[in-house]
Amino acid sequence: MPTTQLQVIDQNLCSGGSESCGYHTFKNALLVMLHTKGLISDKQFSDLRNNKAFFEAVLAQTVHTHGHGASDVTLPVFLTRLSQAHKGDFDFSRFGIRNTDLAQLNITPDGTQNITAANYVLYPGAPGHGLGGMEEDLLVAASTVKLAKTKGATNHVFALGLNNEHWVTAAMTQDATGQRSWTFMDSWRNQTRYKDTVVHKIEAVLTKTDAELKDYLLEAYTNSNNNFNQLLSLLNPETGEPFVGEEDDALARFNGQPQKVDWVANRFQFMQHTGWLTAQTPEEKAHVVNLYNVAHYILTTANDPDTIQKMQPICEQLRKSRDGELHEEVAQDQPAQVIAAPAKDVSHPIDEDALKKQQEAAINAVTHSEPKPTEGFVARFVNAIRTIWEGIKSAAEYVARSVGIVR
Repeated sequence: MPTTQLQVIDQNLCSGGSESCGYHTFKNALLVMLHTKGLISDKQFSDLRNNKAFFEAVLAQTVHTHGHGASDVTLPVFLTRLSQAHKGDFDFSRFGIRNTDLAQLNITPDGTQNITAANYVLYPGAPGHGLGGMEEDLLVAASTVKLAKTKGATNHVFALGLNNEHWVTAAMTQDATGQRSWTFMDSWRNQTRYKDTVVHKIEAVLTKTDAELKDYLLEAYTNSNNNFNQLLSLLNPETGEPFVGEEDDALARFNGQPQKVDWVANRFQFMQHTGWLTAQTPEEKAHVVNLYNVAHYILTTANDPDTIQKMQPICEQLRKSRDGELHEEVAQDQPAQVIAAPAKDVSHPIDEDALKKQQEAAINAVTHSEPKPTEGFVARFVNAIRTIWEGIKSAAEYVARSVGIVR
């Protein structure tokens, strides 16, 4: 799969230095989307990628601060900045970018957006694209499957946080015949070491067959259920009500924490955009029923108007799905068109051995390359422990799957 490295301004020449790669990725991703839609010219796209003043303007308006001062973006902050850009909270007009231009971009993270922001770990055997187990991975998986099923011309940008320490940008363009090409941007001295690894990680999903995509979505949903399962375990699966004797505990743990409503909303969006609300396998329907039980309990025990307003339509759609009353056009509530999956593209097979070597090279680069100026011994030690721990978890999961303990 051809991948072109695009020159961007070196983050070490700008404010923020080594702690600014996330803001550079934010800037580069916005420029790609604006250019793809024809909202900026080829010259603007090239100039602004390398324009220090433009980056300084982006940083000044988007920088995240905490008790110890400014810091690079985390994934939740990155998603928040995308939402703010879409709403017109930033002013880049002196560089030829209008808020009306930004409002035209499909950047709302609802599973149909043209940008995906995700965290990656690049050690051999690490979880695949959208399978990291984070809440955000639900919509990462949904939007990538939508992309895999799209025939004809389309485009998508991936903003990727690597190994909890560095951000890069990868952009895909697909022509009318379904042929894909990639561009890649890395603000750390325009290095190329991650280019092939991250593209192949995404391509591993885009080249799946329809049956493989269904399995992938189930895996992504299951992997992201650690938080949700804490709620589900409090309810009797047959009645949807708390187990006898645990009513008070269930009520205390369900209410008063807005993120639990968000957990339900995230899963509902996932089901909308993957077709689970209408065309269901038994396993998919079981997930719908479980989500309905949690949503219904939250709705019937809620005491604040915002929660009730948010949960009522979700609960009703899930009930109709459970009872087989939904048609596809109603269930999806006018999202992006769901297109039948194309046949697997055998003209661009993925060389698994080469991919493993690239992943090994990438993690080796993280371990042995020149550390960032602000990356001290403690930070490197913590990252090393994190990588080892994730490797142990991945290996344990692999063994468990191999012997049939989990599926």
